[in-house]
Amino acid sequence: MGEPLCERALGHCRIVKPAGRPHGPGDICQGMRRGMGQPASELNWSAAEAEPVDLADRMAVLDSLARYSWAIDTGSLEEYLDCFTSDGILRHPLRDGSPGEARGRDGIRAFLGKGFANRPFQTYAHQHQFSSVLMKNEGNLIRLKSYCIVFRHEFHRQYWPSGPSRRMGTWHGLFQNDGNIWKLKELDVHMWLDSVFGIGSALTDRGAGMPGTLG
Repeated sequence: MGEPLCERALGHCRIVKPAGRPHGPGDICQGMRRGMGQPASELNWSAAEAEPVDLADRMAVLDSLARYSWAIDTGSLEEYLDCFTSDGILRHPLRDGSPGEARGRDGIRAFLGKGFANRPFQTYAHQHQFSSVLMKNEGNLIRLKSYCIVFRHEFHRQYWPSGPSRRMGTWHGLFQNDGNIWKLKELDVHMWLDSVFGIGSALTDRGAGMPGTLG
């Protein structure tokens, strides 16, 4: 059965609690290792074992990835929602770092709508950049994993630092062909390497309640 879990391991707790031993600062939560809904092994698959994706399909998925970036960075909520299938699932850390999940376009709208409200003001100061994009076929779907860096320089916000700020992590998408356009059936976003590789290094580097960690 593996390591015993803290009673909140699948929710908000970040700590493994082995029998007979209290929580320690270096302990890593099994809930995090499971990738907020997807096993780490599914998200961090081996490229060496992957079936190559047809070049035309790869270019089409990369185009969908670019559309996702421009939609979220310019605050175009409807365009962002159209990046997902009608039953698409988004898994993304909440502001306090705990796991968040939204299902369907209406669910995603409710999950992110407030955040999009002020996004047009930071169009060129908020950029999602993807790199080292790998893909593999999974039946009639395409699974993608990529590094993701978000550049932010929100000079119009008084509480934000005057210098640029960055968030880094990994981005995991499962794409389905929907009317000749590849759209996200599932998306798992992991900021600060919180769970993808099961190492949880960011947990010891960032304070409680900071974005991308479990506080």
